[in-house]
Amino acid sequence: PRLTSWIPVIRSISAGRLTKLAFECAIEGCFRFVSDVGGDFGNPPGLSPAFIARFDGSHWQSMGSGMDSTVYALAALPNGHLIAGGEFTSPGAHIARWDGNTWSPLGAGVGGGNGFPTVHAIQSLGTDIFAGGDFTTGGGARAARVARWNGSAWSPLASGLESANPA
Repeated sequence: PRLTSWIPVIRSISAGRLTKLAFECAIEGCFRFVSDVGGDFGNPPGLSPAFIARFDGSHWQSMGSGMDSTVYALAALPNGHLIAGGEFTSPGAHIARWDGNTWSPLGAGVGGGNGFPTVHAIQSLGTDIFAGGDFTTGGGARAARVARWNGSAWSPLASGLESANPA
């Protein structure tokens, strides 16, 4: 369907910092508008989203128990799953997958960095997921600020990056 009007979605979230909106829609026969919102913000009316929530066009919905800290990056996958990255350590070490019902970690996630490992960017390509940010390990292996998840393991991208500037 075609978006015919704007809905004041953001006004229903109390003051804070929204980091990114990710929009999901089934490839065929999409009959609803779904927006996943991550960041460091107050709760939508009636919910305790814990740094992430879903808006279905009319109502806010919790996404499981959410995260334990700020979400900085979201990426919607073709299969309808959502990848979230940020400062959180639960449900995964700074990166996790939402399958529509529950959050799960992507292996051992990422770590290291300058005191506060953080995922600032996520991109998918085919079945691979790429994460960038302020971290020095992916799944326990050296990965200087950029790493690839192939569905079962983390690996570095060449020698990585010298700086984690979240531009």
